[in-house]
Amino acid sequence: MSVVPLPQPERPPIPFQWASTIAYDPEELREIVESVLTAGGMSMWYGESNSGKTTILLDLGFRMPSGLPWLGKRTAKGAVIYIAAEGAGSVKRRLEAYRQHHACKVYAFGLISTTLNLMDPSADVEDLIQLIDDLKTELLSTEPLQLIIIDTVARVMGGSNENASEDMARLISAGDRIRKHTGAHVAWVHHSGKDATKGARGHSSLRAAVDTECEITSEGGVHAVTVTKQRDLSTKGEKLSARFTSINLGTNQWGNPVTACVVEPVEAASAHLQAMVDASAREAAEAVVLSGFRKLLEMGIATTSAKNSPDYLPRQLLDMRLAGTFDRTALTGAMNDLMVRGILKREVIGHYSNRDPRYGLVLNDA
Repeated sequence: MSVVPLPQPERPPIPFQWASTIAYDPEELREIVESVLTAGGMSMWYGESNSGKTTILLDLGFRMPSGLPWLGKRTAKGAVIYIAAEGAGSVKRRLEAYRQHHACKVYAFGLISTTLNLMDPSADVEDLIQLIDDLKTELLSTEPLQLIIIDTVARVMGGSNENASEDMARLISAGDRIRKHTGAHVAWVHHSGKDATKGARGHSSLRAAVDTECEITSEGGVHAVTVTKQRDLSTKGEKLSARFTSINLGTNQWGNPVTACVVEPVEAASAHLQAMVDASAREAAEAVVLSGFRKLLEMGIATTSAKNSPDYLPRQLLDMRLAGTFDRTALTGAMNDLMVRGILKREVIGHYSNRDPRYGLVLNDA
């Protein structure tokens, strides 16, 4: 009896291009959260329990449908799907708190309040993709799907071992399948390991696979989002900050208050204060440079803006103990700012013995 071979699924060809045919496409690196998340990419958000992971990601999910800024970052307007594989009740309370606090409605935010098994490509992965396809005839026909948040990694692994490379590879494959079919960015919410300094728990292949990784920490009432990995953008190390405000939603059957948190960004205020401090420091450095420059002139010392010269103004200020508390970097910055504004100018102040012109700094009294 002969065995009839089973038909093999048709595989797409391996994509290939010569350099001469490759054109730069600015849309290829389109951002959905300014300098943080890219369209169609994949990210991981991790932190210890009660660090505020869910609250912060939900705030992004509530804001993006209206294209509102999130922690001081602009967002691309579009739909968000939140997979609450744990704690769906808290998501609903936070949504109500957000609506009450901001006196607004949230439209293109979709909630999946069940545990999915994304380890089996033929089961929940395909069902999720089919659900999203079905939604395209509804809200997604006018609002592009920008973001899918999966909370948490552990609850969508169907009991698989998150420390095993094989199991984590299957989860990553599911994320790739979802984002490539839908065009949405997939954000995984994950927990820190036992040693929080070593990053997210589980196998490191998830960190290697994502485009962006953010650590969420909480200290002194401030919840910080630190970009710990960035593949295509230049914001690795950037930190965003927020405070949580508790909103009273009423009382339960015992008469006790029911509350939920909303996010209030503090980054803008911090940046404004830091800008004021920086401006004050620059003004003080400029004042030191100008007063020192005048004293050097009184001492008969001509100075220059040429870094390699022994008469370099910041070097002379330091050597003659006229720099106050400022270092060479601050003095150089102040000198450059004064030159840009035309207060100090580089002009011919004499000639060398071989009659070559000698350039130095002069004060523009005008």
